[in-house]
Amino acid sequence: MALGTANLVGSFFQSYAVSASFSRSAVKFQYGAKTGMAAIFSAFIVGLTLLLFTKLFYYLPIAVLAGIIMVAVIRLVNVRYAIVLFNTRRDEFFLLLITCFLTLFVEVTEGILVGALLSLLLMVIRTSKPHYAVLARVSGTNYYKNVSRFETDIEVDDDLLIMRFDAQLFFGNREYFREVITKEANDKPQLKGFILVARGITYIDSSSLSTFRMMIKWFQEKDIRFMVAGAIGPTRDVLQRSSLTELIQEKNIFAKTADAVDSFKGKVTPSDVQKKIARQTNDKPLNTNHMDWIYDPWPWYVGGPLIALVMLLLLLNDKKFGMSSNLRTICAAFGAGKSTPFFDYDWKSQRWNIVVIICALAGGYCSAILIHSNCC
Repeated sequence: MALGTANLVGSFFQSYAVSASFSRSAVKFQYGAKTGMAAIFSAFIVGLTLLLFTKLFYYLPIAVLAGIIMVAVIRLVNVRYAIVLFNTRRDEFFLLLITCFLTLFVEVTEGILVGALLSLLLMVIRTSKPHYAVLARVSGTNYYKNVSRFETDIEVDDDLLIMRFDAQLFFGNREYFREVITKEANDKPQLKGFILVARGITYIDSSSLSTFRMMIKWFQEKDIRFMVAGAIGPTRDVLQRSSLTELIQEKNIFAKTADAVDSFKGKVTPSDVQKKIARQTNDKPLNTNHMDWIYDPWPWYVGGPLIALVMLLLLLNDKKFGMSSNLRTICAAFGAGKSTPFFDYDWKSQRWNIVVIICALAGGYCSAILIHSNCC
């Protein structure tokens, strides 16, 4: 059943046919197995060999059988890919080494699990402090590039700051977003205009919207013109739904960085076509009168566990209206039911119940966040 399910589900993701152990799967992959029919032919040949050719293989050394497996598996070790990682992404190279050594010297399951967890940790680190750049115009052109890469070829304006943020905005990096913008703005005492190049901002979550709103007001209180350039369609939709477009003002939203700079310097007034492209959205603004609490994440963070509690009760409640057996088990473990010492409780036998409870809590919390995101 397990092998059949693995092959059935794997067929939707172009995985190679699974056949019991990793080594047997590797052998089949190396010799061109495409579907689950390979297992049928393999079973037929093994049965035929056991019936008719057992005497021929009886004295075959086990080392020879091990050699067959090693030859098949060794081809799955891509040394060239490891060299490429070492030259391009050192962090991923060391992640590969850690996973490889744990798989070899501990266990395959533990090695893969630790590798997956480290990959998630690496992703969190990258997304919490993403790349950003301060831009300036390259001399003699209409290109705006990173000042740290074109130090000798750029023209920097003391009264204008142009920044590009190359990541989605979410609760994990919103403080970093605020800190880097505040730092760069404070480094320019004569600052009169700020342009956020939003090409790389593909998503803005609910908590980041409040930070975004706070930054706009911070610039406006300092009499600094806040402008947005190059925002993609989904980002413009979010700004429109959250009524940030009204706070920014449509005259400060541009399709290109050059258009924003020209407008700031008073050189060119954007044409009707440029305005239409820069401000196009598929959503209407919300009526935010008496709805400022929506942009505060704390009501939703409190509401998340409450929704989770409702989901938990629905999941754990049995056909009777009394306390379900799963809920009684958990209460008993914490002394609310039958007296069972906490450290003597058989948690291993109830691991799936605990998994269900954790999933219910996570699902309820995510539901609250999604509700908040849709409202904002």
